[in-house]
Formats: sequence, structure tokens, C-alpha cells
Amino acid sequence: MHNVLLDFGANRGQGLGIMLSMHGVNSDWIVESYEPTPALFEKLQERVNRPDLNISFYQKAIWNRNEIVKFSIMNEEDQGSSVNCLMSAGVCADQASISYRYHDNIIAVDAIDIIDIISKYNDDDEIIIKMDIEGSEFMVLRRLLEDPKCCKRVKKIFIEWHTCYMKNESEETRDDIISRLSNLGIELMNNWM
Repeated sequence: MHNVLLDFGANRGQGLGIMLSMHGVNSDWIVESYEPTPALFEKLQERVNRPDLNISFYQKAIWNRNEIVKFSIMNEEDQGSSVNCLMSAGVCADQASISYRYHDNIIAVDAIDIIDIISKYNDDDEIIIKMDIEGSEFMVLRRLLEDPKCCKRVKKIFIEWHTCYMKNESEETRDDIISRLSNLGIELMNNWM
């Protein structure tokens, strides 16, 4: 049995640092950290330089299948970049704000299916997920729900929801996902950071 921490949407490692401390992560744990934005990925590796821990870093987006996706980079690099056009343009009214999304800085990134990540672990492993993936959480969690065996491996998800920025999602669709995951015994810590 392993304790596993999966960090989806690592940014510069702010949330990962909190999770490592919160859960008393030591060298017996397996930690995987995913961040697709090139500049942030580089900063993540510098910031979370912990040779005493078993951490693997991946420059990939978490998604509902394996493919190359178009990725919209925010003007301010540590803001929430996302799969292109998944989040609405102009998430605030002020176009001068760093929070305004133009969808004009597009790169191609590798995306990995959440099922491929979780299925490599055993049924008795204790998996905790930190998820801050800028709107992709809806598609990714629906994909997870398609595989009950993988769902049983996940004990807890710390998640930041981006419902208000989404074109085709609502509080009702979010609550449906929360209910379905909770019914499978997964504990959700919503908007935890």
C-alpha cells in the first residue's frame, strides 16, 4: 500500500507546498505534480526542490483523453491558463486587468487522461488529489466517474471549481458531479484554497 498525492494544475507549487505539509508527506509517499504551462513548470521545479521526497514532475495538462490540446496562456503567467476556449473570454469586465482572458496566446500542450494516471495504482493505495485545472475539472471528473474501479482508489479531492467562468456549466452541473463522487465515498474539499 502506498500513500499517493496527485497535484493536478500545480502552477508554481503553491498548493503542492500546502498539501505536502498538511498531509505530512515523507519519502514513503508517491507524489506526481502536473503543470502544462512552460514558464510555470520551470518555476515549479525550482520552488519545490525536495530531493528528500519522491516527487515526479510532468509538463502535461490533465484531461479526459490523451491528446495534444490547444492551451490558452493568460497574459500574467501565474494566472489560470486553460484549455483553449473552455473558459469564457473576458472573465472580468476590465480588459486592462490581468484576469481578462483574450484567448490570443495559444500553445500546444500534451494532455493525459486522468484514468491513465490513477489506473497505474493498486486498489489498496490511498490517493489524494489536489485539482486546480481552470475549468477542465468538469470534463476530467466526468471521465473519472466513467471508471468506478479508479474512483474507488481516490479517497479525497481538494478542488478549486471555476463554475462562474464556464460557458456550458452551472452550479447544478457542478453539484451533480459532487453528489456522484460523494456517493462513491470520495471526500471533496471544495474551493479549499
